[in-house]
Amino acid sequence: MKKKKVFLIVLVVIIAVMLVKCSGGGNKGKLVSNSEWNETKIGRMLPYPGPKKMDIRIDSEESFRVDVKKYSQEKQETYFEKCEEVGFTTDVKKENNQYSAYTEDGYRLQLFFSDYDNEMTIDLSAPIEMSELKWPSSEIGKQLPVPKSKVGNIKIESASQLSIYVGETSQGDYEAYVEACAEKGFTEGYSRDDDYYHAKNAGGYSLSLKYEGYNTMKIELYGDRTSGSLEEEMKEPEETEKPKPEKSPESSGNESAVDPDLKAFLDEYEAFMDQYVEFMKKYAESDDTAGMLADYTKMMKQYAEFAEKADQYEEGELSTADLAYYLEVSNRINQKLLEIA
Repeated sequence: MKKKKVFLIVLVVIIAVMLVKCSGGGNKGKLVSNSEWNETKIGRMLPYPGPKKMDIRIDSEESFRVDVKKYSQEKQETYFEKCEEVGFTTDVKKENNQYSAYTEDGYRLQLFFSDYDNEMTIDLSAPIEMSELKWPSSEIGKQLPVPKSKVGNIKIESASQLSIYVGETSQGDYEAYVEACAEKGFTEGYSRDDDYYHAKNAGGYSLSLKYEGYNTMKIELYGDRTSGSLEEEMKEPEETEKPKPEKSPESSGNESAVDPDLKAFLDEYEAFMDQYVEFMKKYAESDDTAGMLADYTKMMKQYAEFAEKADQYEEGELSTADLAYYLEVSNRINQKLLEIA
């Protein structure tokens, strides 16, 4: 049973770090007056939710984020109604403790209520600037069909990742694009709802599609972590200069002896951690916190799946090769986590 706890502890620590990053680390906030609220850059578009203690996390021309302390879900409902009265009436969506809507000119509001600490998080984002979309001709770009719309914004483009907003895309256009991606081979391990699609293809590429509302689709594609080009991209420059350490007699030649199911689980877990590290790097620099909170929710669902899978592994079931591979993966993950510590 000890080994089972090791898996879960690693994952719980990860989620704890995410909670600290996304909630402001337990900051008690300060009492923000109505006049202070009206001095914010775009936050002043919204009704004043006080008098309450608040933690204003971001206040820029592109994004406004604030955690309102000691709130309730009923108060959040009332607050959202006030937001509708000032113009947030386009693509209104209410799901449990999350509300969202746009203004006619594209400002996006999202409200999140946390039962854990009785906080309401307000996220307001300025319209995404769109221009002529030139679809990437790189190898990763070729994995996907070209969208119908020629208007968009490429946020991230590298050999290992694409993050693209596509404008002038209706719900129907989004659904057609999902089908086109499935026909292109993105069907492995898929999950789907009305406005979200996630799947992998046989080449190891991981795709997430999201219909954001306001005729906007978000495309995120991650490359195969085990492919040669990505492996080289992730290495530190000096790593290729160093000789590889010799394997111990116990682990030498035992790669093929690793339990296939355990290896698949660890590889998938490491790929998840690669995405997590990239997520936290983007979070530290991003003004699009509303979109990132949605990604955070998806990662929480993935965490629950990993925790469930981890329950099947017990110390007595791990061979020498299994344990060696587990430690190898854990060490790599720990090194990556140091980048965002």
